[in-house]
Amino acid sequence: TEGGYNASAFMRIKIAEHLRYLPMGYFNSNSIGEISSITTNTMETLGDVAARVVMLTMQGILETSMIILMLFLFDWRIGLTAAAGVYLFSLV
Repeated sequence: TEGGYNASAFMRIKIAEHLRYLPMGYFNSNSIGEISSITTNTMETLGDVAARVVMLTMQGILETSMIILMLFLFDWRIGLTAAAGVYLFSLV
């Protein structure tokens, strides 16, 4: 999703800024290819995880909302109890 990929892009920029200010000796003792490979692989993994977390969070919110709505249609007292429980859970 877009939110996860935006977070990944922001982290890539932060890493690039950090690498920009490292002393030149760091690049002499460490392979540029290794640094690039680690950065690319790690950021790709983090981007995928961030996108998945956003998607699963939105899915959970939507499913919970639909369940509460259906409970309200079934019996308003059960729906109100479920909504209060979700509200109290979200406070914690």
